[in-house]
Amino acid sequence: KRLPTSLVSVKERLHNNDNVAMTTKDMTSTVFSFGRDHGHYGRIMNQTVVVHEKRIAANNARADEGKHQTPINKSYFSRELSKRLDENSIFVVELGADGSQFQFDTPGAFHNMRGGAIGWGLGGAMGLKLAHPDKPVISIVGDGSAMMTVQAFWTAATRNIPAIFVITNNGSYKVLQNGMDSYKKFIKCETESTYI
Repeated sequence: KRLPTSLVSVKERLHNNDNVAMTTKDMTSTVFSFGRDHGHYGRIMNQTVVVHEKRIAANNARADEGKHQTPINKSYFSRELSKRLDENSIFVVELGADGSQFQFDTPGAFHNMRGGAIGWGLGGAMGLKLAHPDKPVISIVGDGSAMMTVQAFWTAATRNIPAIFVITNNGSYKVLQNGMDSYKKFIKCETESTYI
């Protein structure tokens, strides 16, 4: 059975699907136009929702595996943290957390990066806390990123900026390992990580 593909029906399906994040819901017109403009006339929306639901199942499986690992994996940590925090919280996730484990219905509740330099998460959390003093602001940063801007703790303490900082210890400077693994996989066509 083919689902209706009018803009109104696609928006309604997205807004009624609990597995679709608000950011996707707000982009309905853009994504719908993309599908229509390329001759798919809305089919892309059905695929987006299905892929998202499959991704949620995979993310949950990864978090379930982490429950029994020592130390716990970042997916399990992120899922458990997201269950326990206020729905009005603002999250700044630089590194050290699995952003896919957080579900947000409020625009501006989740801040992440898409490339660029590391070390912005601590200062970013302070800026968001100053902008939203009535909301809890939680920054999740890897230990390597925290070392880049460790002076942010001094600023938060001396300027009385009550953001919450969670520093995860993954036992390595993971961004470098990930970069080397990507280089080996895509440039040298090697599959094993030899990063120390």
